[in-house]
Amino acid sequence: MFKLSKIVVVVLVLTVNARAQVAGIFDYPLPREEYNSGKNEFLQIGTNKKAHLGEDWNNKGLIGGDSDYGDPVYCVADGVVEIVRDINYKDSWGKVLVIKHELPSGAEVFSVYAHLSEIKVRSGRVSRGQEICAIGNANGFYKGAAHLHFEIRTELWWPSDHGYASLRSEGTSRWITLADLDGYLDPTLFIGERYESSPFYTEIDNWIIVEPRKLAVPNMSYVTGGDESGESFSVGLSAALTNGWLDPIVYQYDFERGEWVVFDDFWTRAEYDFVFGPNEAYAFYTPNGAVHAVYLLGSGNNYPERRARQDVLLYARSLGLLTVDLASLDVQILENVYYRFAAANCRLDFDQNFFVIIATDKKIPLARYGTYYDYAAGFWGLDWSRLGFQFDVAP
Repeated sequence: MFKLSKIVVVVLVLTVNARAQVAGIFDYPLPREEYNSGKNEFLQIGTNKKAHLGEDWNNKGLIGGDSDYGDPVYCVADGVVEIVRDINYKDSWGKVLVIKHELPSGAEVFSVYAHLSEIKVRSGRVSRGQEICAIGNANGFYKGAAHLHFEIRTELWWPSDHGYASLRSEGTSRWITLADLDGYLDPTLFIGERYESSPFYTEIDNWIIVEPRKLAVPNMSYVTGGDESGESFSVGLSAALTNGWLDPIVYQYDFERGEWVVFDDFWTRAEYDFVFGPNEAYAFYTPNGAVHAVYLLGSGNNYPERRARQDVLLYARSLGLLTVDLASLDVQILENVYYRFAAANCRLDFDQNFFVIIATDKKIPLARYGTYYDYAAGFWGLDWSRLGFQFDVAP
């Protein structure tokens, strides 16, 4: 191993690769300083008494109506055109564009842009920040209410209700079937997790030393480099290991002892619950210098309320529960010195009620724990269990 007394931080510039091209960093489809989705958010209950499965984006400085009709919309990340369609009947999406993105973990997600006035790409690869379409009003069906309907999905199909899920009302309760949420992610939360990377590193021979500046998740992170053929690549950490571009031995710097130590189970924990943190340092060895940079992606603590809501819904689904009362979903029912709690009433059927609760570690917000209370049995179920990365917005 080598000796290193001080970590030197250098900022990298992301390079476009010719061969493998994962979608690492994401941007919003419209500039956030000018546009927002505050009028119809993800899972907001609309005037149609249904839950919205995407976000409606408008220019927040204009007077509304069709004032932002025709404004350009930008691709949120590198990807491939998957679907171009014009659905031309009342209450439909109108012109819609779907882009497929490959994540560093190897999973795929889809960004969906609907109600468009114009689609500027038809096939092939597209790049983050590329102008791909324009705000519309669904071929005039929403005339006077132009906006961008935007979704992030892990699965792709055409819902009969075009961006909404039905609710069942019981007094003040609004019950939604959890299966109707399968494949839908909170768009602002998803992009907020990937809006910027922590490309801080220093190179010593074939070692890359990474010093995170915020919380980051291994299965969201990726590397860039070039192989012996001269072709560049951009792949997830696990793919870089599989291809031999990263050595399986990873070192962590022990600041108390002032030395580097082997992180024995890094790759095992990286698949489940390990989180890079600030004031830490890690060393990756790249044989033949194939890897040029390691980009750490993660949220820090962006959008904690949105994450808490999504945690509750995903955890309830993992328990096999069938419905959740959106009206009861509270993203901060209480907190103490160490944890913040979110919860909701859920059901297995009409007679079996459960109280699902998530605890988020306030010091390490990406560490969350779940449990539930069975009303019929009158006791708490599982001990607090750590939620793995399947509960993160990274599929």
